[in-house]
Amino acid sequence: MSPDLAGRKRRIDLVKRGIEIARKLGVSLVTFGSGFIRDEHLVNPSVEPRELLVDSIHQCLQAIRDDEGYYLAD
Repeated sequence: MSPDLAGRKRRIDLVKRGIEIARKLGVSLVTFGSGFIRDEHLVNPSVEPRELLVDSIHQCLQAIRDDEGYYLAD
């Protein structure tokens, strides 16, 4: 999980593309890794890895939020 916004966006876009491909193939499950704590997190205490993770997951879930038959609680 990159503390860099551009790095996170690339990963989020990759997961979203995976969700879209799964949808087209009729696959009902997509998994992804949460990443790991990096040296960048340790040297920059203003970056909270948990907040980055939660925000990234929410962005990924937006890809399926409006699909019929799915319910996502906030």
